[in-house]
Amino acid sequence: MLDTIVSEIRSVLQRLWEWIRVLLGINLVLGKSESPPHNRNNFGTQNRGVTLKAQDGRPESALELNAKTHDLSESSSERAQELSWSAHPETGSEEGGGGMKGRVLNLFAAPEGGVPKPEVRELEVTESGCIGDLQRNLKYHGGPNRAVCLFNQSVIARLREEGHPIFGGSCGENILLSQSIDWKRIEIGCLLRFKHVVLEITEPTKPCRTIQDCFLNKDFKQLCVKRHPDSPRWYAKVLTPGVVRVGEDVTLLKPRT
Repeated sequence: MLDTIVSEIRSVLQRLWEWIRVLLGINLVLGKSESPPHNRNNFGTQNRGVTLKAQDGRPESALELNAKTHDLSESSSERAQELSWSAHPETGSEEGGGGMKGRVLNLFAAPEGGVPKPEVRELEVTESGCIGDLQRNLKYHGGPNRAVCLFNQSVIARLREEGHPIFGGSCGENILLSQSIDWKRIEIGCLLRFKHVVLEITEPTKPCRTIQDCFLNKDFKQLCVKRHPDSPRWYAKVLTPGVVRVGEDVTLLKPRT
């Protein structure tokens, strides 16, 4: 009698264990599609789950990565679909209407404000600005429509050839892009699509005396859009927040005319 009871209990426990194993397996599979634990950027702020690794530490598959990097908000996706780009062989490339391709050469943020801004390897951008980048004069800098400042290596290279002591970060930009992004074709309404982030160009910056030491004869108006339409830094608002990293690709999408 006792042996029968023990046998039945053992059978029940075995079935229960099989159910537990099945449930654990389902949770492990589902866990790979969830956001990974937050890590921290250079300034101790959360990167909001953009570290793309599976729970077991392995890099995610190309399909998983592609799904996350294109997980834009509905409004951002609709905005991107409304844009088109006519490629120019001498300045950029077009792959299936994908826009002009470039690369992030460097990133800059100044925790205490001022210029030149120190280099950083990654930069978290939010709708209100860049984490770890202090804006001292909010009348001319910062805010949702001036959340990120962008510049291009082609402008720096040209000015240095002319003898100006300008260098990356010296003019207060947050993101320095490669020369393959044709800076002459940037205009209000353009989108810049990074790996995790989408920005929309809002306005050219207004250069001031803060950056005068970057130029011969302190001629900071070398970056004035009225004098040099192809040379200004540009402000952008953040459509999709996240983290930008040095070396990652960026795509320029130009508004439909």
